[in-house]
Amino acid sequence: MESKRGFMLRLPSEVYSLVILIGLLTIFTIFSNYRFLSYENLRALGRLLPDLGVVALGVAMLMIAGEFDLSISSQIPLCSYIMITLLKSGFGEIPSLFITFCVGAILGLINAVITIRGRIPSFITTLGTMLLWRGVVYVWSGMMPIPLRPYLPETSILASVFVSEVFGVPIQIVWFGAVAVVLGLILHRHRLGNWVYATG
Repeated sequence: MESKRGFMLRLPSEVYSLVILIGLLTIFTIFSNYRFLSYENLRALGRLLPDLGVVALGVAMLMIAGEFDLSISSQIPLCSYIMITLLKSGFGEIPSLFITFCVGAILGLINAVITIRGRIPSFITTLGTMLLWRGVVYVWSGMMPIPLRPYLPETSILASVFVSEVFGVPIQIVWFGAVAVVLGLILHRHRLGNWVYATG
């Protein structure tokens, strides 16, 4: 009995997380009359959740470093609105994507400068910028949504790269897996990962 208990204590925390996840999936599947793990439902989840998963990976790195970013919930709609506005104005897909990435990097840099130079906790900093960016989106958009499909048809380059399927699997899952692997290698195999853990 003692040896079994010692073995359980030596198991990494990831194993317990995996067991809990499998248990939750089993419960959801049973209570949904086995429709939860149907192909149609998994395909829909595969299109919706990986985007949030990529964001969660970035936030996880911040949390490991002992920081936090609340403004991400406002950066996403702001960058999305900028992307759609650029496409609507006639910019090409690649230039619009590049400009949007640059805007996202600048927003993150603003948070970093205020937190580091101003010696303000990241929680307070990003709470303020979250409200600021959300206000910008509300004023700029007039709180009216802009449909993406007219400006980004299914035959476009970005649609084929980010919205298509690979052997029936949504490509968003592939991108999420690639990002997760890269971040995992950085955290566990690269000097930058050691700095992140040491900072946190």
